[in-house]
Amino acid sequence: MPADAQAALFVNNNQRTNYLGESRDGVVFRVKDDHPDFQNAGDPVAVFGMANSAGFGFESTLKNMTFDVGAGNEGARGVTWFSNNGGTLANVKIVARERGGTRAGVSGLNIRNDNNGPSMIRDLEIVGFDKGIEDVYGLWQHTLEHIRVEDQNVVGYSKGSMTTSLRGFTSVNSVPAIQMGASSGVLVLIDSSLTGGDASNAAIEFDWGNLFVRNVDTEGYGQAISWPDGGQTLVTGPNVDEYSVRRLGANGGTLEEDPYITKWPSETQSLHLTKDGVIPEVPEVAWETNMANWDGPHNHGGVAGDSADDAAALQAAIDSGATTIYLPGTATWKIAQDVYIRGNVRRIISFSRTNVNAKFILVDQDVNANTVDPATLPDAVTMQHFWLFNNDYGIEHRSDRTLVLDGVYVTEARAGADGNGPMFTRDVSGSIRVSHGRDVWARGLNTENDEPNVGNINDGGQLWVFGFKTERGGVKIDTKNGGRTELLGGHVAETTTGNASPIFRGTDAAMSLVGFRTSSFMEDTFDVFVEDTRGGESRTVVRGDGGLGDGWATGDGRAVVAYFGHSGNNDTAVVNRHVFYNNSAWDGDDPGANGNDDDAIAPDKTALPPGEQASFANYTSYHRGINGVMIDIDDLADPAGLSAADFAFATGNDSEPADWGAAPAPASVTVRPGAGVDGSDRVTLIWADNDFDGIVDANEAVAKDWLEVTVQANATTGLLDADVFYFGNAVGETGDSTTDAFVNAVDGAGVREHPRSGRDPAPIDYAWDITRDRFVNAVDSAWVREHPTSGRNVLNLITPPVPEDGPLGVFETGEDVGNVGVTGSSSHDAGLYTLEGSGWDIWSDYDAFHYLHEDLSGDGEIVARVTGVENTNEWAKAGVMFRESTAPDAKFVMVLQRPDNQVTMQWRDATGASASWTGSLVGGTSSVKYVKLVRSGDSFTGYYSIDGSSWTTIATHTTDLGDTARVGLCVTSHNDATLATATFDTVSVTPSP
Repeated sequence: MPADAQAALFVNNNQRTNYLGESRDGVVFRVKDDHPDFQNAGDPVAVFGMANSAGFGFESTLKNMTFDVGAGNEGARGVTWFSNNGGTLANVKIVARERGGTRAGVSGLNIRNDNNGPSMIRDLEIVGFDKGIEDVYGLWQHTLEHIRVEDQNVVGYSKGSMTTSLRGFTSVNSVPAIQMGASSGVLVLIDSSLTGGDASNAAIEFDWGNLFVRNVDTEGYGQAISWPDGGQTLVTGPNVDEYSVRRLGANGGTLEEDPYITKWPSETQSLHLTKDGVIPEVPEVAWETNMANWDGPHNHGGVAGDSADDAAALQAAIDSGATTIYLPGTATWKIAQDVYIRGNVRRIISFSRTNVNAKFILVDQDVNANTVDPATLPDAVTMQHFWLFNNDYGIEHRSDRTLVLDGVYVTEARAGADGNGPMFTRDVSGSIRVSHGRDVWARGLNTENDEPNVGNINDGGQLWVFGFKTERGGVKIDTKNGGRTELLGGHVAETTTGNASPIFRGTDAAMSLVGFRTSSFMEDTFDVFVEDTRGGESRTVVRGDGGLGDGWATGDGRAVVAYFGHSGNNDTAVVNRHVFYNNSAWDGDDPGANGNDDDAIAPDKTALPPGEQASFANYTSYHRGINGVMIDIDDLADPAGLSAADFAFATGNDSEPADWGAAPAPASVTVRPGAGVDGSDRVTLIWADNDFDGIVDANEAVAKDWLEVTVQANATTGLLDADVFYFGNAVGETGDSTTDAFVNAVDGAGVREHPRSGRDPAPIDYAWDITRDRFVNAVDSAWVREHPTSGRNVLNLITPPVPEDGPLGVFETGEDVGNVGVTGSSSHDAGLYTLEGSGWDIWSDYDAFHYLHEDLSGDGEIVARVTGVENTNEWAKAGVMFRESTAPDAKFVMVLQRPDNQVTMQWRDATGASASWTGSLVGGTSSVKYVKLVRSGDSFTGYYSIDGSSWTTIATHTTDLGDTARVGLCVTSHNDATLATATFDTVSVTPSP
C-alpha cells in the first residue's frame, strides 16, 4: 500500500458502483495485527475508503462483507463511506480485534466527507474502535436503521453536523452511546436500546444541535440524556417516551427543551404512524437460488443498447413463469411500452441503465393477464436497482399485495386507487403519490422537484417518511383530504430560484414533521416552511418565526425540531351509525365487506342511543340477524391499525346492559377512508349469518336480541370518550305495533297481504320483506310462522341507561393495598387510565401496591392494554387482577407486564400463603401488550396479545375467590421509596360493573 494512501482498498470514482459480497461472513477483508501502515491515529487509514466525489458519487452500494482491522492497529478505520443522491451500505460487519481488553482503532464507520448523502445505511454491526460511528461535518442526510455498536472505547456514535434519522440503534457500551456536539447537526432517534451503561455516564450526551428522541430504552446509565456543558440532567430515564431539545450557536448557546411548533389546537407529540401498533419492517423477499427460475429480456429477443424497444421481451420474461427477472449487462435497455409485473415474479432487478418512457405496473394477474386471487400469487414483490431515465410516470402499485422498491431512481411511484396493498420504499430517488386508503412506508427518500411541480402527494392515505432529502423549489410533501403524513428527519436544500411555495403543505389533513433543516445556496429562499389549512383557513410557519432555529453552517438555513399539525383525539367523533343487510339482494348477495354494502344500509333504521326507549326504527326483522353494522368516524386516528379489539360487544334483552353477556366478535373489521358521511372514515363490521341452531358460534350474528356496540376510546380510534349504541333484531316482525315487538299472526297476515314479485320488487325499507331479496312470498311467510314470540321471548323495547363514567372510568375505587412508602393515586381521562403506586411488591405472603377496582359477581373478564410501566425496578409490574379482598395477604390472580414489556401470570391460592407464578416470562420486549384475564367459576385463564385481536394463552389456574371478587388494574414500583407510573387504555370489564 502506498505511504500516502487513504485506504487499503480505495475507490476514487464510485458513481453507481456496486460492491457486493456473497455474504457478510463469507467475504472478509482483514488487516494483519500491528500493521505499520495503520499506526497513526492522527492520520487514520481505512480498510475500505471512498473518495469525496464533489456531489456526484451517485447511488453506490456496499453489501454483504466483513472488514476486520485486526489488533493493535490504532490508526485504523473500518470503512469511510461516501455516496450521494442515494446509495446503500447494508449487511456489513466492521470489527477491531480484542487484545488485552482493548479493541484499538479510530472509528468503525466514518461518514465525515462533505457532500455526503443522502444514503441508506442498514443492518450494520460495529465491534470495538474508539468511536463506533462518526460524522464530523457535511451537508445532506443519512438514514440509518438496525445498527448495532458494541465495546467502544469513547462513544458508540459521535454525531456531527449531518442530518441523521436513526432507528433500531442498539448500543452495548459502558461509554456514552451517543454524543452530539455540532450546532447544525440534526438527529432523530427512535425505537432504540442503549444498554450496558456505566452510572457515571449518560446514554446520550447532548451539547449542541437538534435532537428528537422517541421510544428509546436505556439501562445502566446514570441518566438517559444529559447536557454536559450545562452540567444538567435533561432526562433521568431510564426510558424516553418522547423528548426534543436544541441548542444552536446562533442563539447564543441557549438550550431549549421541547421546542415544537403548532398553529392549531393540536397534539404536543408526534403522530406516531403505525400498522397494528408497530412500524412495519420492510419485507425481505428471499433470493431465488434455483437459477432455472431466473429469466430476462435477453432470452426473449431483447438486446440492450440497440435503441429498439425491449418492453415485449421483458414482458415475455415476466410471463415465462420465472420468479426472478433480471436485466443484465452495462448497456441501456429501452422500455417504451407499459410492463405488467404479474404471475410468479417475486423479484425484478436491473444491473444496467433503463431508458423508460412507460410504466412498470404491479397487478394481481396470472401470466395470461387474467385477474386472480392475490392469495395465489407471491405475497410481496421487490423491484431493485433500477435507474429509470426519461420517464414521466415510472411505477404504479395496483395490487392487493406488497410492493417493495429498493435502490430505485424513478420520476414517480404511485400507490394508486386500484388495489390496497402497502408500498415500501428504501433508498428511492423520486416522488411518491399516495391515494385514498393506501399506506406507503418510505425510508431514505430523495425527492428533487421544482416550481410549479409538487414532489410527494398524500391524497387521503398514510405516508410515513423516515429520512428525507430534497432540493430545488416547489412543495415537497402535499397532504390533503384526510391524509396522514409523518416525516422523521429531513434536509431541504434551497438550490434554485422559484421558492414561493411552502415546503410542506397540509389541507384538512394531519402532519407531523420532525427533525428537518434547510440549507441555503440562493438568495431566493423558502419564506413559508409549513402551510396548514383547515376548513378553508390557512396558517403558516414562516422563516422569521421564533420557533425556527436560525442560522447554521450554510447560508441562511433554519432548523425545525418538530411541527405538530395533527388534531389527535381533539376532533375525532362518531358521526353516524348504520345497520345494513349483509349478504342480501341489496349488496349482490355478497357476504364480504366492500362498497356494495352501502346499498344495503337500512334507511329506516337508526341506532338506539343510551337514555332513549327503543322503537321499530331501532331493530330489524332480517332473517340473517344483525350481520352488518357500519360506523362513520371523522378523523379516525389509525385506520390501518383498527381491529375488533377496539370495540366491545354485548347482547341481551333488558334495560340493564351491565348484566348482558358478551356477544360474538365480528368476523371482519374493515375501514374505507373517506367513504363515510362528509368524507369520514367508514368502518364496516360483519358477522356470519345466524343459523338458528341454538348454538352460538364464533362470529355469529345476534338474532332475536339486542346488540350493544362500544367503540373504545383509545389511541387507535382517537376518541376522547367511548361511543355506545344499540341495534335489535326480531325475525319476522313487521312493525305492526308501536308498543311491542311481538311476532304473531298479525305479522303473518301482513306478509300475505303485501306480496311483491319480480315485476314489482320490494324497496329496501319494505317491512314485509323478511329475507331482503326484493320478493315477498311464501318464504317470508314461513320465517314469520316459524319464529313466533310471546311474553317470554319477545324482543323488549328497552331503554338502556346513560352510562355513568366518572373520574375513575368503569371502576369505583382506587386505593393502596398494604403498607406502601409513598401514597399512590388513580385517574381516568378520555379512556386513558393512569396509576401511580409504590410498595415492595405483589409477591410472597404480603402485597403492597396501588389498586383501581370494582366488584364483579360471577364469571367475567377484564381486558387492558398496558401502554407503559415505569422502570423503577426490573420487577416493577402493572396489569389486570381478580382479588378476593383488599387485605394485603388476600388470594388473587393477575396477568402482569414488566417495564421491559414481558408478561406473565401470578396467583396466591390461600390467604397468607406464598404467591406463585408460571415460572417464565413471555411475549418478548419489542412492544407493549394487551392483557386479558378471564374467570369461569374458579378457573382463571390469562392471555396476552400484540394487536388486541390475536390472543396467546399464558396459563390457566384454579383459585377459589368466592362469588364476588374485586376486578381491576394494579401497579407496584417494587421500590417502596418511590412511585411507579403505569398507563392503560382499551380497558373493558365484561360484564360491566
